[in-house]
Amino acid sequence: MLLAQIPGSETAITAAANQGWAFGLIALILCAFMASLAWLVSAMMKQAENREARMAERINKLEDMNNMLVKEQRDTLQVILQQNQKAIDDNTAALQTMTKALLDKPCMLDAANQSNLVGRILQHLVDAALPKVEKVLANQEILLHRMQTGSGQENAGKLVK
Repeated sequence: MLLAQIPGSETAITAAANQGWAFGLIALILCAFMASLAWLVSAMMKQAENREARMAERINKLEDMNNMLVKEQRDTLQVILQQNQKAIDDNTAALQTMTKALLDKPCMLDAANQSNLVGRILQHLVDAALPKVEKVLANQEILLHRMQTGSGQENAGKLVK
């Protein structure tokens, strides 16, 4: 059957058979070899075509998955960017409102009351910081005394805390 598919194989075998049975046998073997070689090449081409079709399908699936992920990320980032832009716009509007309010409203206190208020604030700050400053100064005096007298170990626990 394979020999029948090769064009001119019948005439080649007949011509070789006229020369002798050995030539006919050789022609038959060569035609059979060519037919099997053609079948082998055809089978390999079908396998390669099937393999290429499967590979193309996998590549398409990967591209579709990649496109889907990129689209999801783009949509997510677009929402985040819109939220960020809204926050920036809100902050800018609030800053403009606050700046306008500070520039438009004068201080309601006269100069004497402003001076009095600043003095009270400074006094409050000094009163809050003074005990801490006194402790630091006391500790410095104790350390200076120790350095001058050389006594450090026996009075180690006498620092002001």
